Amino acid sequence: MNRFSTVSTFSRSIVSVLAFGLVGLISGCGGGTDVSANGAPPAATLSSIAVTSAAASIAKGATTQFTATGTYSDGTTQNLSGSATWASSATGVATISATGLATAVAAGTATITATSGSISGTATLTVTAPTLTSIAVANASVINGSTAQLVATGTYSDGSTANITTTASWTSTPTTIATVGATTGIATGVAVGTASITAALSGITSPAATLTVSAAEYAYVSNLFDNTISVYTVGAGGALVANANGPTVAAVSEPYGLAVDSSHHYLYAVNYHADSASTISQYAIGTDGTLSPLTPATVPAGIGPSGITVYGSYLYVANYGVGTGTTSPGTLVQYSIGAGGQLTLASSAPAGVGASVVTINALGTIAYVTNYLDSTISIYTIGATGVTAASTVALPAATYPADLILDPSGQFAYVADLGHTTAGTTISQFSVTAATGALTPSSTATVATGSNPRWLALNPSGNYVYVPNAGSNTVQQFSLGSTGLLAPVSTATLAAGSNPAFAVVDPSGQYLYVADRGGGDLGLTAPFGNTVSQFAIADTGALTPLSTPTVASGNEPAFILVTTAY
Repeated sequence: MNRFSTVSTFSRSIVSVLAFGLVGLISGCGGGTDVSANGAPPAATLSSIAVTSAAASIAKGATTQFTATGTYSDGTTQNLSGSATWASSATGVATISATGLATAVAAGTATITATSGSISGTATLTVTAPTLTSIAVANASVINGSTAQLVATGTYSDGSTANITTTASWTSTPTTIATVGATTGIATGVAVGTASITAALSGITSPAATLTVSAAEYAYVSNLFDNTISVYTVGAGGALVANANGPTVAAVSEPYGLAVDSSHHYLYAVNYHADSASTISQYAIGTDGTLSPLTPATVPAGIGPSGITVYGSYLYVANYGVGTGTTSPGTLVQYSIGAGGQLTLASSAPAGVGASVVTINALGTIAYVTNYLDSTISIYTIGATGVTAASTVALPAATYPADLILDPSGQFAYVADLGHTTAGTTISQFSVTAATGALTPSSTATVATGSNPRWLALNPSGNYVYVPNAGSNTVQQFSLGSTGLLAPVSTATLAAGSNPAFAVVDPSGQYLYVADRGGGDLGLTAPFGNTVSQFAIADTGALTPLSTPTVASGNEPAFILVTTAY
């Protein structure tokens, strides 16, 4: 080895040692990349928070979710919405939850702040007036040719509601059934059927409501004392309105019971004329509800015709008989109804004393007659040859039955026990044998009423019964369940006029009318009444007097018939 090569190797070793020492010296003096005590980089620190929302402006009552996004010293970001502390500068304008959900409280502006440690971020939220979110229009009904006010209710973003009837735009489909005022919501029945009604506002349209248009209704009241029949149309809301084309028509003598044929073209009125042979008046019903006498205007009846009803092409009349001095039993008479509405005697059968009401079962095979003066019920079969007396049901003495109705199923019967010298205070309840019509007292034989229950009115659905208590001047309300037993509703009685003698539910089932007969001794002596009380019927069966609680009639209104137009 020469001395030059040895020196060279030694020199390289020294240089390497010096270089290594220099690197170590530089590192020890803090130069190069930061490290922690254990050699790892230090944690990044939060440097800012951005607060954002999908909507910078919301309506009162609405909500919007804010997001807090943190930016760190190393340039990374993180969602801090769940860990930041949220605040609103004006909680009367908007509140903010712990997770950043803002709720608009009132119109105005609020600053929404999200804070983490010493770092905060803000955003401005503007709250506007509440906005319409939905519209509701209730189903309704109207009589053909009349009007009904519909109501549109708007619901807003803050949960509030408002009547927007006159600001909404209304439509009806089809207009051949009903029309509706574009800015009023007043619906008019054009033809029987159903129409879909909608209301729209601010881009929101209600779900379609169903408007049911039913046939026009007419009402007729027999005025016993002044020998007339009052004629009415059933107006908006059920109020009776005197028929403009013929408010009254003359009858013969003491008109009492009324009936209309199945085509609704003809009306019949019995002229009671106590204790003597009398007649039945015959009328044609005009398209406007007015009455015109047929030719002949009357047909013969028995003594004191009282009860009257129609089944199919036959009219049935209960003739009271003679009840003063010497007594003479009544009769049940059947008439056929001709093509022109004229009556022809078909058959007859004996009844008890004081035959007052005739009721036919749903099949048209059984007839019942209440015999007021001898407290019995006569039962008849109806066949090809007419009416045939079948049996008699004796009621407790001095019951004095005034009316009998059957429930729609034909399984149960109810009798109003009017009383006479002693006031009646019950309704008798029976089960019915379908084949023969036989009546058997129910497990609860009677139900209590007010004084002198005079009539029974059953609604079309067959689940409510209304009773005018002539001696109490009230109307009593009962529900009728599947067991066939009557039960008083929550508000059992309402005030009626003087000596309410008759009640009827209109064909739509929405209204009840009561004849306020007036007078003493159950309407036999003056002063006589001259009004009809009017009630609305709720879905629960409860009665409410109409805004016009009574309508004028003739003297001593005794009977009311309500029918639909043809």
